[in-house]
Amino acid sequence: MNERDRPNSDDDPRRDSSNSIPQPKIGEFEIERVIGRGGMGVVYLARQPSLDRLVALKVLPYGHAIDPITRQRFQLEARVAAGLEHPNIVPVFAVGSEA
Repeated sequence: MNERDRPNSDDDPRRDSSNSIPQPKIGEFEIERVIGRGGMGVVYLARQPSLDRLVALKVLPYGHAIDPITRQRFQLEARVAAGLEHPNIVPVFAVGSEA
């Protein structure tokens, strides 16, 4: 990761506030780099070793992840996107949370 692609404190929900180095993994996904940021989260390029593939992994920033209403909106967005099928829309394979 170069400096521009490093998550900031709001980007990494797994970050321990006493440690300024972000976690290199979220669940089974190995984070490669940040590929986008938006109002609802940060999108990472990640590797899913169990299926040997690269994926886009969208994650709520920590401040949003602790808000139940924002989490519900995020899950609704995932369900709606999962119902779409178009060559210019990435498919949704899973939605979940991690403590």
